Amino acid sequence: MDMKDIAPGMLLVDNRGKLCVVTAIDLHRPKNPVVYKHGSGRTAYIGPPEFFRVSVGTVDLGKFETAMTVGTAPARDDSFQLFGLPNALKGIKVGDMIKIRNRGRIEEAEFVGYNPNRPKNPVSIRIGGREYKCPANIVIREGALAPKRSEKEIMADILTAYCGLSPENLTCDGELPRSAVEAKRRRLESDLRRLSAELGREVTEEEAYRSERA
Repeated sequence: MDMKDIAPGMLLVDNRGKLCVVTAIDLHRPKNPVVYKHGSGRTAYIGPPEFFRVSVGTVDLGKFETAMTVGTAPARDDSFQLFGLPNALKGIKVGDMIKIRNRGRIEEAEFVGYNPNRPKNPVSIRIGGREYKCPANIVIREGALAPKRSEKEIMADILTAYCGLSPENLTCDGELPRSAVEAKRRRLESDLRRLSAELGREVTEEEAYRSERA
């Protein structure tokens, strides 16, 4: 489907034949602007318009959201593959066990969901039967653990992120609209937080440039 064919409140069938309810359109995410819920699920997901193949009707979003706040939670769809997520979460399904950094320790947790409407703590996890909300940058990909990347490799990525935040690169020499610039800024700042967590310390822009010359 095309973006012009999608609007909040629509009932869409995705490419896996499953029913989705579009709850919002987020233009700050040009690649994955469609915010939706899977059937009657409570977790919100994001995806590109081409992920959906047909519209089968509409719903009253007000009544839909009210219905989601009462009664028992619907069964989770553990087979649903998430799209449009930060790099650390790509390929992870609801119910998968993931590794996180928690106060300097590495722990295992069950991945419960991802909600882009909670920008500070979009990730839901479960540890010891208790559910928590947390930032995406505490999630560790297996590839980042074994083998562990060298400091030189991580510093190179940090420098790339800092370069991307320079005014001329961030705005593409003034060609990008403000909304796209802010979305790009948030993504690069998120990359810096994730890379700092992977390295185990924060790196200043000056240090990143010095490391390149070393």
